[in-house]
Amino acid sequence: QAMLGSFDRGLLLWLPLRLAEHLDRGGPGEQYGLGQSLWPPKRIVAWFEQPDSLALLLAQCGDLRSIEALHSTKLLSRRTTLMRVERPCFVKPRSWVGRHSDDRATLTTSPFCGTIVATGQERSREWSLAGVDAVGHEGLREIRVASDWPKDRVFVKGHADLVPRKALAHAALTVLHRPEAATGGVRLRWAVFLPLDDAPLAPSGPIVDTVDVPPSAGRWDIVMHGYYWPSHDRRSIPWVTDRADDGDDESSIRARWNRGVRDDLMLPLLPQALELAVRDVPQDAARSLLFAVAGAETVKKHLPAVTKNHMLLPVVTEHGVRWNVRGTCETRVLAIPSWNGAPSSVRKAFTRQIAETADLTFIDADSPRIGGKSSEWNACWIGSLLKCVTVDLLRTPRELAWVERCVGCVLERQRDDGDDEHPTCTAVVADWLAERIGEGALTTTTDSRRALRVTWRRLYEHLPNEWLVHAPVESERAVAEIAAAGAVGAGLMPIPFGMPPETDVAPRPSPDRLDDALRAVGERLLHGEGTQSARDARLVLAETLLAIRDEQPLGNDLAQLPLIRARRLPQGRYDAWSAAELHRHASDSRVFARRDEAAGNHRQAVTALAKAVGSSFWLVRGVPLAADVPPTSREALADALLHSTSIADSPDSRIPLLKRLVDGEMNAQVKRAMRVLLTGVTADRLGESYIYHV
Repeated sequence: QAMLGSFDRGLLLWLPLRLAEHLDRGGPGEQYGLGQSLWPPKRIVAWFEQPDSLALLLAQCGDLRSIEALHSTKLLSRRTTLMRVERPCFVKPRSWVGRHSDDRATLTTSPFCGTIVATGQERSREWSLAGVDAVGHEGLREIRVASDWPKDRVFVKGHADLVPRKALAHAALTVLHRPEAATGGVRLRWAVFLPLDDAPLAPSGPIVDTVDVPPSAGRWDIVMHGYYWPSHDRRSIPWVTDRADDGDDESSIRARWNRGVRDDLMLPLLPQALELAVRDVPQDAARSLLFAVAGAETVKKHLPAVTKNHMLLPVVTEHGVRWNVRGTCETRVLAIPSWNGAPSSVRKAFTRQIAETADLTFIDADSPRIGGKSSEWNACWIGSLLKCVTVDLLRTPRELAWVERCVGCVLERQRDDGDDEHPTCTAVVADWLAERIGEGALTTTTDSRRALRVTWRRLYEHLPNEWLVHAPVESERAVAEIAAAGAVGAGLMPIPFGMPPETDVAPRPSPDRLDDALRAVGERLLHGEGTQSARDARLVLAETLLAIRDEQPLGNDLAQLPLIRARRLPQGRYDAWSAAELHRHASDSRVFARRDEAAGNHRQAVTALAKAVGSSFWLVRGVPLAADVPPTSREALADALLHSTSIADSPDSRIPLLKRLVDGEMNAQVKRAMRVLLTGVTADRLGESYIYHV
């Protein structure tokens, strides 16, 4: 009464300080005592002045409202309060810790939360508290009522009886955190009602699993209590925190009991307890905690037990990520990369679409989680997600980079085994991409174009290389036109960004898609729609598409369309020809084909011929349709000159072609063409007696 005043219904723990003579219990010169150690009084008082240690104790004492540490030197009435921790909102009707009389065959879990407040210092401290309590398990009950369960000899009124040793299928997992402290990591503490090591800065070891906790940093404490059989000194839990010798029957049954409490009761509570603990915590703090917990050796080593019943998943919401518990066997998981980096409009639109999906959970792939294996996306859901990405988002580097990463993660593990009725995810992405390009996604400002094109290339590279056709930059407008017409997509994706990167895969697009694209371009060229620049863009694209087409003849409709880009020289303008026009000009020896990418030399050769004759000639790219068109060789140039019905009057106009014919071996045809250039008369008028000056 003198010590505690009106103290009632509490627990008094009186620690008389030990003196050196208290150890002198053996023979002369021998000492015997508990632990054979002697702490100085100041060290003991200092321990009870630590609010963190008392808060850890109170967190696991379910029926206690507060813990108060008092210090008295000589008279009990003269005392000082070292520290007091209390639960200001303690609710008694539901105890946090089960009792031995609560034995049950079925599992019952109870969540709890609250705060612990410390007073007694100049500045008070406060901890948030959340956890889950579990009582009852059929498997553990069978162990406890078995015939080989250990029994203790108990004397009652002079009679000795063998009574089964007390035990209860009970566990509780408590998460303790100081909200005002910086989050530095987590300590997972093993406990048998009370932590085996309650030091605030306990080092990492078998009974405290410390993750990313720098000295003196704020941290989370997770107290993992089970109704175990601890070691005699309460410094370990055999077969849980260390491996014990399980040779005799008693040790074997203790091993099964301790492991059962750990794997069937305590560890499965972790996802639920963490969900409660981070419910009102900022995302950054929750992310830091859960990354540390997921990386803890205790969790990694026993993950099947932790996720036996539930998993903790970073569920996507309109405003970011929220960690929720889901049943392990009840939910299929789809992961979206960098959800916090997704455009706000995408988060808002997509979360509305998935609001009714009870058997499917969408999570952030970059956030920590406890359990949960990501499934493969299907075409329906990737289509739903991409539908939320509007064309204006693809014109900004940050949003385009998120789309590229999202598409890459979804397509990374996809199987291309779809059909027309059930398209693959790859086909859905390609069709969506073509649709957005048709809406003008490639139209950007000059300042952002270079940065965007790097990301665009990465986005295209997630599609099959066989579908990709690299086209000159000048064709960008035409690509957008045929994309808007639905002529490209899965099977054919033109990339209007210039020369392709190094690759060993030749484009092999869908023949039907390719002809559809050529048809869409040719129709616009035939009707002369748009400006001259639009016409030039279509011709460039048509030339690119024809270059990869196989040598099969064009159908009747394609053969009538002006798909061939023929450069008229020396004027330098481009004409649009159909296949029939190409063959007509080729039969008149007025068109040449370049067989490689070095267009400059071919252009100079045909220009020299056109100036020497004083009439127009054409140069086309060596597409399959121009297989019979001669190249710009000396022999072909000489043949065209000899078939010409005119010749330029000015010798200066004929000299460039003459120089080309001179450079190489001479044959009769080349020599005759040189005489035409030297004399200035056509081949049909050239006689053997013509005199000319060189």
